[in-house]
Amino acid sequence: MGTQSGVLRIKGKVGELSFFKSKDGYGVRKSEGIDGKRIKTDPSYQRTRENMAEFGRGCQSARLLRTALRSHIPRSSSRSVSSRLIQLMMAILHTDVSHGRGDRTVEAGDLSKLSGFRFNEERSLKTTLDREPTSAIDRVAGTFTVTIPSLRSGEVQVPTGATHFRITAMAVEADFDQQTYLLGKAESDLISVKDVQTAEASLVASFTANSSLPVIGAIGIQFVQVIQEDEYALNSGEFTSMDIAVVSTV
Repeated sequence: MGTQSGVLRIKGKVGELSFFKSKDGYGVRKSEGIDGKRIKTDPSYQRTRENMAEFGRGCQSARLLRTALRSHIPRSSSRSVSSRLIQLMMAILHTDVSHGRGDRTVEAGDLSKLSGFRFNEERSLKTTLDREPTSAIDRVAGTFTVTIPSLRSGEVQVPTGATHFRITAMAVEADFDQQTYLLGKAESDLISVKDVQTAEASLVASFTANSSLPVIGAIGIQFVQVIQEDEYALNSGEFTSMDIAVVSTV
């Protein structure tokens, strides 16, 4: 162990060095991590192993959902989406009463907690559309139906530079245990932001009929700029949003 000299006295860690203050003054020593083999085998680290196993499952479940919806997420998510979704998946995992600590899973927890999750933390579908779409999942038919109400100018909050928008319905049939998924997707036609006047319409995204897996229905809105029939995504995704509308389990 070394001692610190000089005017400045440091406390805390810098790289592999740990600076501290004791009754003998200020000292420094090399930090030593815990041996990985000990964590895996030592009975005193049983809780650590349990926490690590469950945290891993929570992270995998969050990643699976983000991967399934990645076609829309890059334009609709805030920077905190990963950490917020992991935190939510861990909360769901902790509601599992079928397994003991260390063996709890997301799929055995209360997945309805996903309902209402906003990928864009700053803007939900409600803040963009004055008249929010409604939705329903029919497990027998294998359909996620989104009903878009008639819209008029002034009922859609439009970002600068946008000329059109579209609404998307996505159904994720998620196997969190096997880390696989199927995605059903349906999109509206491009709708001009100028003199908006649309009739009620429905989008139907399909998944496996009579599926035994959880089904997560999400609704998104995307604004674009159309120039000479070419479509360009806006640099700012501020108004683009996607929310989980409904979750269905067996």
